[in-house]
Amino acid sequence: MPRTLLPLLLTATLVAIIPACGGPAAAPVLPPTVVPKSTVGLTDNPISDAEATEFSERFIAGLKSGNPSKLSEVLDLDTVATRTMQGIELSQDDFNEMRKRILGDLTNESGLSGQVASVLARGGSYRQLQVHEVDGHKRALLRLLAPQSGVNYHDVVLNKSDDGKIRAVDVHVFLTGEMLSETMKRILIPLAARKNPALLERLTPREKSVSARMKEILRMMDAVSRNSFAEALGIFERLPTDVKTEKFVLLLRLRAAREPGYEDAYNQAIEDFRLHHPDDPCIALLSIDYHLNRNEFDRALQSIEEVDKAVGSDPYLNVLRAMAADGRKQPDEARQLLAASVEADPEIRQAWVALVTIDLRRKAFPEVLRSLKEMDRLFQPMWPDLSDNPAYSEFLQSPQYGEWMAYLKGKAR
Repeated sequence: MPRTLLPLLLTATLVAIIPACGGPAAAPVLPPTVVPKSTVGLTDNPISDAEATEFSERFIAGLKSGNPSKLSEVLDLDTVATRTMQGIELSQDDFNEMRKRILGDLTNESGLSGQVASVLARGGSYRQLQVHEVDGHKRALLRLLAPQSGVNYHDVVLNKSDDGKIRAVDVHVFLTGEMLSETMKRILIPLAARKNPALLERLTPREKSVSARMKEILRMMDAVSRNSFAEALGIFERLPTDVKTEKFVLLLRLRAAREPGYEDAYNQAIEDFRLHHPDDPCIALLSIDYHLNRNEFDRALQSIEEVDKAVGSDPYLNVLRAMAADGRKQPDEARQLLAASVEADPEIRQAWVALVTIDLRRKAFPEVLRSLKEMDRLFQPMWPDLSDNPAYSEFLQSPQYGEWMAYLKGKAR
């Protein structure tokens, strides 16, 4: 079963911030109920839907550029840092030092902008799904699709300053189930505890156990950042049980195990996350893969519906519904779902690829030709030699293949 989910912007948040903060430090992890829901940086200045939509385009362009100065124009870096540091007891000098580190980590190539830019450079897409309000404040919900690996959603919290300028002050990342500032806070708490021993005394036994193993966790983070996934999984296996159950450690394990060749480890990683964090907001998104891999198609569809409800409908989710339908030997239903996906959002490359795959199996070669031409118009890819792909063997004998080759030669002229 192909991988359908990618923990995007997970390792960026966890890996990038710790080395910048001076190397190994104690690492207790706050339970979600302890991490406060911040209202820092939010004004009551109204933002219209049109303004939010226009801002979304600038936000996407700013992240796509990978340019720190462009990022600062759309993301209020100071406010994100302040929200991250909220509730952490430090001297003013230490507070300023950590704030400076956070700002650096938000703008480097492993941070939010760098990872989005990397996904887009590899053929991914980033687009607005809707504008909505949460607790009276405007948000823009964006969908990030990796080329072949999966989906994540970013609910961008918007704020208009008194001078009328709109910027984002935080981002709710669906695959971590929390705000970007909340995830960073989980990692910064140990550094604060090192600088303020009074905080260390208030840690739970399990949090102290995580602190004692921080050196190994840092090595695991470094291995993930270097794409040394076998090394990262090996480090995880040697951690004590109470450390293995921490949310950010389990998410690191998921990131390492998502690569091809680690299917059993990936399934086990999702199962363990569901066991230890059954009520976490990211469970529904993670469970789609879990159930598809176990051929539990009804349950996969239930998880897809939960995600669809949370994001207010997304045509991409029809691609995942089609996977479930195809797994249940319902290719006609799968094709209908994929056709609905590309009709609603023609730029979903994964839906076109799946549509061609099903039509090749159906020997519906006129439809294959139409889809190939439409993909060429939309994405302008560098087409490989189809004769190298066994799935196209019968298509190569059809009149439509000759039309396809003539079409490509006509383009070349």
